[in-house]
Amino acid sequence: MKLFKQKHLWIYALVFMFVYFSFLHYKTFVDYSALKKDEKVYQEKISYELAKQEELNYLDEKASSQKTVESIARSSLNYLKEGEILFVDSEKR
Repeated sequence: MKLFKQKHLWIYALVFMFVYFSFLHYKTFVDYSALKKDEKVYQEKISYELAKQEELNYLDEKASSQKTVESIARSSLNYLKEGEILFVDSEKR
C-alpha cells in the first residue's frame, strides 16, 4: 500500500512540473512576441528618422551653396545687385 502512494506522489509531481513548465513556455512565448512587435515598431521609427536625416543633410548641402543663399536673399530680403531694378507687381499686394 505504501508503494502505491509513492507512485501517485511521483505522478502528481510530474503533472505539476509539466503544468509549470508549460506555463513558463507560454509566458516566454508571449513575452517574445511582444518584444518582436516592439522591435518592428522601433525599426520603422529608425527608418523614418534615417530618411529624415538624409533629407536634412541634402537640404543642408543645398543651403550651403552660394547660389541658394543668393536666391533666398533675393526673394526674402529683396536683395539687388548693382544696376538691377526691382519690379513690384501691384496685383500681388
